[in-house]
Amino acid sequence: MRFNSSIWLVPLIFFACKQKESKTHLPEDISLGNSNESVPKEGGFSTFYYQFATDSEYQMEHILFPLPGMPEMEDTVNYPGGFSWKRDNWVLHTSYNTGDTSFVRSFQILDSTLIIETIYHRISNLRLTRRFSKEKKGWQLIYYSPLRKPVEIKIQ
Repeated sequence: MRFNSSIWLVPLIFFACKQKESKTHLPEDISLGNSNESVPKEGGFSTFYYQFATDSEYQMEHILFPLPGMPEMEDTVNYPGGFSWKRDNWVLHTSYNTGDTSFVRSFQILDSTLIIETIYHRISNLRLTRRFSKEKKGWQLIYYSPLRKPVEIKIQ
């Protein structure tokens, strides 16, 4: 019997070690189990969101250019007046891949006219942020920060 109990101990130790390796660096308020969070339905947002990701002409019509945001992480230029995306340097966005388990998507509904989408990389501290606002013409993308390390401000 003593031999059988030690056989169970080896897989248990192996499993415990594997669990430690899978830790992530996500912010504490993001649930790992919510990687395929549903697109909010508020004010027709889910219909807009689908069309925004699948129709390039529709997407361009629903972005308020110049679009405030952050530049690509590799961009080393200092923008004293702030950075804005221009129509001529915009790269079309496509649908979020719910099958890619290396990312977690969350939506923050601030009110019926403002929704923030954040996509976090599970391993690194990188995140992508988009802000959408419901205007007279419908939902619009009003802010975009590509996949990059979040900016931290420390007040002394």
